[in-house]
Amino acid sequence: AEPGPAATAGASPRAAYRHPTELRATLEEPGLLAEAARQKEQGNEMLANGLLDAATQCYLTALWFLRRGSPTYPKALNLQVAPAGEAAASLLGGGRVSPDQPTLGRLSRLIVLLRGGGGGGSGGRGGGDGLDGEAAEALRVALHLNVAAVALRREDWYLAAAACRWVTERQPANAKALYRLGVAQEG
Repeated sequence: AEPGPAATAGASPRAAYRHPTELRATLEEPGLLAEAARQKEQGNEMLANGLLDAATQCYLTALWFLRRGSPTYPKALNLQVAPAGEAAASLLGGGRVSPDQPTLGRLSRLIVLLRGGGGGGSGGRGGGDGLDGEAAEALRVALHLNVAAVALRREDWYLAAAACRWVTERQPANAKALYRLGVAQEG
């Protein structure tokens, strides 16, 4: 005999889902790093299946998990369509574009983002407000490269260039970042 609806009700994927803010509240630094890695792997699966918006959201959510403290979950990641252009670029690296800076031009805003949001930076390491350590930094770099790869497939040249510039600021000889930056600039 097959189990009835009551027996399988708790086994649905929806029942196991927890919003990232809810999940984050229960995690310490090692758990945040693990969840960011899980989001990256989920993004890789989405990308392999051609689900570009879902992959972008996974990668950007993973970057959010790598931030220090209790950052506000970006409203742009609650939408069914992934953010693009400047809205998505504001979620990269330190990603802290201050709301009192609405008149910044695109280039100035990109410079602020690349410097870790203008908050003093960290000597080019760790994104300024993110989790520390080599594992977090390596994951952060990989996520930016993945964001760039997806952005190129979405023809979001602005986001691809911003993600690559974040990487090349930390690793000037990173071949993937340099190549993808060149493709984005040609787009």
